[in-house]
Amino acid sequence: MEKRLPKVLGHKDAMGVSILEQAAFSRNMIPIINSFSTVKLQTLLRLSAVGSMDQLLVLLEKTYGAGEVSIDQIREVVHIQPQRGTSELVKEFLGQIDTVL
Repeated sequence: MEKRLPKVLGHKDAMGVSILEQAAFSRNMIPIINSFSTVKLQTLLRLSAVGSMDQLLVLLEKTYGAGEVSIDQIREVVHIQPQRGTSELVKEFLGQIDTVL
C-alpha cells in the first residue's frame, strides 16, 4: 500500500518521523486514549506498534499538545487527559486518516 501513496508522505522530518508514521501512530492511539487514563510506557510501546521507546516519545511529543498527555519518565507512565466530545472528533479524525492511508 505504501508504494501507491505519494512519496512526500514517507519523507522523514528533522525528528525522524514521516507523515505516514505519525498518521498510523495517531490511528493506533485512538482506542488507547479512549480506554486508559494512565498507561505504562512499555505497554503503550506494544499497543501503539512503534519500533522503539525513543520513537514513541518523539511521536507523543509531535502528536499531542500541552495538556493532552503527560509523560512521567521516572515512573515510566503516560497520563492521558479525558477527551470531551470524542465520538464526533474520532469519526472525523478516522475519516482524515483513512484518506491519507
